[in-house]
Amino acid sequence: MKAEHASKIVDDLLKRKPEASYTDDQLFAVGFRNRYEVEKYLTDQLYGARSLSLLNNRKVAIVQFYTDRVWTRMQNSIWRILRVGGKGIYSISEKTIYRSLLGYSYAESREEATRIAGIFFTCIVGSADQLVITFIEHGDEGALKKYNDELLQNYCRIRDEAVKKITAAKSALSRAKIVLQHLEDCGAGGASQEE
Repeated sequence: MKAEHASKIVDDLLKRKPEASYTDDQLFAVGFRNRYEVEKYLTDQLYGARSLSLLNNRKVAIVQFYTDRVWTRMQNSIWRILRVGGKGIYSISEKTIYRSLLGYSYAESREEATRIAGIFFTCIVGSADQLVITFIEHGDEGALKKYNDELLQNYCRIRDEAVKKITAAKSALSRAKIVLQHLEDCGAGGASQEE
């Protein structure tokens, strides 16, 4: 959904009595997935601030009032779409405290996404029960590339940082071995000189 159309829906939801009624899909397409995202959006739209912490108490109260109004009107629709899914993009994560993201998949339904995740990601986590499948957006395979490219860049960065740490650790280990050998040689040489 285009930003200006999404903005019109939010503006309507801000009213005491919205002029239109919206389908679950229309509200999902606005892009919010939780209350925090609504709050962040309204903080920026109403006051041009990036965070509530930059606002005085009165403005914070206004943002929270409108956030509650908008989120209350949207949340059931968002949750229904997230639970049911549909034709579109799904994220696949490992069921851990941190929910480490493993990849994305395009599927016609949540059931198909679950089967695809089981086929491609069980080898990483050990069991399909350890996978969390989350609907991200309606769409086609074209959007999948964008998501997986971002994930690929993230994992390349993680790999590069790990390689740097390994290289530094190997260097430190090598230095430690040299110093230990030197100390042992000096200790052994010192002992033989005393005799």
